[in-house]
Amino acid sequence: MRTPERNHLAIGVLAACAALATSGCVLDRSPIRAPWATVSPQQYCPGDTLRASYQFFDGACPAGLDCRLTTPNVTISSSPSLFAATPFNAYQGNVDFTASGDSIAVTFDVDRDRVQIPMEGGGLRELTGIADITARATRITTPIETEHTHAGECRGATPLNVPADLPGAPRLSPNLRLQQLCNASGVPVIVTLSGAPSGATYTQMLTASDCIDPTMPGVPAGIDASRVVEVRPLAMDPAVRCSATGPSTPPPTLRTRSRMGCG
Repeated sequence: MRTPERNHLAIGVLAACAALATSGCVLDRSPIRAPWATVSPQQYCPGDTLRASYQFFDGACPAGLDCRLTTPNVTISSSPSLFAATPFNAYQGNVDFTASGDSIAVTFDVDRDRVQIPMEGGGLRELTGIADITARATRITTPIETEHTHAGECRGATPLNVPADLPGAPRLSPNLRLQQLCNASGVPVIVTLSGAPSGATYTQMLTASDCIDPTMPGVPAGIDASRVVEVRPLAMDPAVRCSATGPSTPPPTLRTRSRMGCG
């Protein structure tokens, strides 16, 4: 919560400038352009570890400058209370905690509406428009279905379809697991799943609307933790032409559809 400390902050800026007097003091003012605080993941599975974090500046304090004069005071708390309210006098800070319940609201309470940041080479940059932030996260209660577009392209003389990442961190829980992957294209395709922590990969031909179920016999254990979907047509379209010098006609776009849920 901001308090009437404008004079104190102004004195801090002047003191910081005095500390940089040998190189001159420049105060560059600019509005903050993105949320300065977040909670991640924004959608979680039961028992996930979430991180509440903020950052105004990630560099080192320049030699000769006492950054205690310009660092903001930020207190991080949650509702429901899943960790003790934690104060910081720093340009960045974070709290890790275990998710519980259906939703969480994390509040970042800052003591000022502008933050002075030291610039490399001397001077200060002032971020304006700072306000308290409440970031929210919710529990995943239903499967997440996503359609993935695999655009066709030519890489030199090689035709291919672009891989897609399955939903996950940082927005969604890293503990989401693949429940089903379907061919949403109108032609037979060959799909490869990879990126699982176990290193397992799995390749299968799918006709139109056919699906992979990770619990099917013959599918390697741990393939439900895959993070990448690669796809290619079973038969290349005869109109496709890829040349390192061009002109080229890339393959048609393919589509897959995933269903993910908490393990």
